[in-house]
Amino acid sequence: MAKGFTYVKDASDGLRRMERELICFGALRMAARYYFDLRDGTQVFRDEEGLELPTVRAAEMEATRTLGGMVRDLELESGGRDLAIEVRTDAGPAFQAALVFAINKPAN
Repeated sequence: MAKGFTYVKDASDGLRRMERELICFGALRMAARYYFDLRDGTQVFRDEEGLELPTVRAAEMEATRTLGGMVRDLELESGGRDLAIEVRTDAGPAFQAALVFAINKPAN
């Protein structure tokens, strides 16, 4: 029998107990709602809806794709742009994905 698992005769009680233990050991992950707040320089656009995703890695991939889309739609400025996505859950901040976009030309 695997460590952390308890044998129980009643099948329904056993499944509930196994599920609780898997959650405690981190083997069973529940989806979380991630909010992707967009930061463009000093402006912040707060995500009020969020997305339900199974893992932090899935949220990281979503933030990366979103930053890529922001770069594609970027109006070029000579001074460059600082873009970031601040990701949070209902429990608080999770991580930040950031991009500094600049076009550097050699001095002639």
